[in-house]
Amino acid sequence: MNKSKNSKRVILAVPNLSKGSGLSRYVLTVTEILINNGFQVAVLTTHENQNDDFGKAELKKINPDILYKPFFSNESKIIRYFKTLRFIRSYKPDILINNYNGLIQQLLPFISAHTKVFHVIHNDAPDFYRMASLNGSNVYGYIAPTNAIAENFNTYSSGRYANRVKVISHGVRDSGSEIADRNHNKPLSLLFVGVLSTHKGPQFLYPITEILKNKDINFSLTIIGDGVLAPEMKHQFDPEIKSGKVRMTGVIPHEDVYKEMSKADIFLYPTNCDAFGLVIAEAMMNGAVPVVGLIPGVTDNLVKEGFDGYLVKPTYVKGFADRIEQLHNDRELLSQLSLNSYDTAKNKLSESIMTGNYLNIFNNL
Repeated sequence: MNKSKNSKRVILAVPNLSKGSGLSRYVLTVTEILINNGFQVAVLTTHENQNDDFGKAELKKINPDILYKPFFSNESKIIRYFKTLRFIRSYKPDILINNYNGLIQQLLPFISAHTKVFHVIHNDAPDFYRMASLNGSNVYGYIAPTNAIAENFNTYSSGRYANRVKVISHGVRDSGSEIADRNHNKPLSLLFVGVLSTHKGPQFLYPITEILKNKDINFSLTIIGDGVLAPEMKHQFDPEIKSGKVRMTGVIPHEDVYKEMSKADIFLYPTNCDAFGLVIAEAMMNGAVPVVGLIPGVTDNLVKEGFDGYLVKPTYVKGFADRIEQLHNDRELLSQLSLNSYDTAKNKLSESIMTGNYLNIFNNL
């Protein structure tokens, strides 16, 4: 499917590539889309950890023709500035896709006008909008994963770049297997995947499960991820971990995350900060029913309340427990929502739809 070597040259820029990062997963997905459709691709990192070979290994798995150019965080900022600019000028990209990289954004005035710069706005937060608007006159186009992010960025930037902003939902890979029937009487399997930090809501998992235990609801919980809350959570869940009721896996390979999602009944995710909710879309693609934090303009773009999942105020512990209890007691409803979740992901959030949208932009430049 690859075209000749005269096809467009692309640089994807990101601070670093790290295991378990949604931003890294997005960059790897777009890299694979582009290389599989004939583009020459280089991935540039400016704040890489010198001891982390994750990015190199993942890119090699996608295609050995991908050029990986890491610059390391232990180098001085001025050294990284000069090295980065020299690489961009020597590579002569037709397209540069920037992903929350401030160093790249500061260098835009010194990059050839031949290069079409796209900035992907990955989060609904002022710092992401500030960085995106830095040297905004040098940005050819902005990509926002949701309407809310597009609207909020336009408000932040007083509409200066509104005609350059395009909404393209992130896409997720199909599970590749039939969705299992969740209509059974075994213990209800709950799954959390994310950084163990307060903005993703893992601190609410313990109080939610305490309510479930007091209601004699038979469940198991798997927690995938790592972060600053991990030690405290391991202490809280110590009896349940020892009994096997709760598992804390740490960060695991992405393909193993998909396997865990395919076995889970409910994706329990009390997040209060997400730009798009990529991990929610992945869970839905695997038939896990999302019971997730309500973030207006973000998670309600993914989940239709009562049809393919439930949206709960992130701090409302009892609300999460009540929805889990409802699905525990009504396994036919659980099974139907599971099928609806998969259909939503397949028809609206698939990687193939994302691929078509990106190729429509980049092939026509």
